[in-house]
Amino acid sequence: MSVPTPLSYTRAADEQPVKPPTTSEILASTETMKAAEPWAHHKVVGVGEQFIVKYGRHVKQLEGDNLLFLELQQLGEFSPLLYALWRGGDGVLFLVMERLRGETLESLWPALLEAVKLKVLVKLREAFERFRALPQNSYFGSVTQSHLPSTLSGTHMKPTFFSSHLSLDLVKADRKPVFTHSDLQRKNILVEEVQVSKGEKEFRVKVVDWESAG
Repeated sequence: MSVPTPLSYTRAADEQPVKPPTTSEILASTETMKAAEPWAHHKVVGVGEQFIVKYGRHVKQLEGDNLLFLELQQLGEFSPLLYALWRGGDGVLFLVMERLRGETLESLWPALLEAVKLKVLVKLREAFERFRALPQNSYFGSVTQSHLPSTLSGTHMKPTFFSSHLSLDLVKADRKPVFTHSDLQRKNILVEEVQVSKGEKEFRVKVVDWESAG
């Protein structure tokens, strides 16, 4: 388990590729990668070659907590690094993350050879077996020991309902908690093809959108 990330957080300067973007630089970005609509609850934009930034009033601090938790557990190879996190005076939360290489599995899947699909799935299986093996101290909830997000399996529920009903049923059934992404879709998996030697390629996979994990 971990504790909530302080608002604000900035990774040490010697662990960053370049200085993180400022609020004004983020808001000036024209590279909108998600939620370009004015009514969208949050946006994801690219800033330079190094950073992806998710920001909005409905962005969850828990996503930053989860990224730092994964890195602490030596699983940062499967997720983006968190470089900075802060909340502006207007309540907007900014998450500055590593800009990952590769394409989404959603876009790649239709054209992949079966042998390549198998290699990618083997990598994903390794990643999720390691996620699910993380110690959870018999606690059903987030890594900061708070309640699960209000959206669970497509159903909105109050935290009190989960703690007083579902969690008790899980304990009575002797179910053990495991760390779970909670929104695993092909669009949330990035695949990068890497040339490791002459005629030999390797596929690296990373998972994004950790806001509902626990």
